[in-house]
Amino acid sequence: MICLLAGFGLSRLRRYQFPSRPATFPEKPEAERVQLKRPPEGARRMGFHLAFAPYYALILVVMAATFVPLIHDGLRAWRIEIPLRALRTQLGFATPAKTRGLAPLRHPG
Repeated sequence: MICLLAGFGLSRLRRYQFPSRPATFPEKPEAERVQLKRPPEGARRMGFHLAFAPYYALILVVMAATFVPLIHDGLRAWRIEIPLRALRTQLGFATPAKTRGLAPLRHPG
């Protein structure tokens, strides 16, 4: 969250409001330059809540997966079982056969 706030603050600096080009590059011909286009007069800007909608959705999904017992238990129940066979090295070290489980939906993130 701190990085998001820092990025938001940096995006408001004048340096980041316009296209930039390093001073060591030669000037571009006028035809190849990026033209800064302003929205038409009276055009509506995207509101904060519409721009933040994906984050609202993410917050809701994580909260549901964490705090709703039916969803939480259902996601934790789904597992992928990986059977591992027994192995023995030439030096005599042995590992027994096991089944390892992977629960990819266990963590809400």
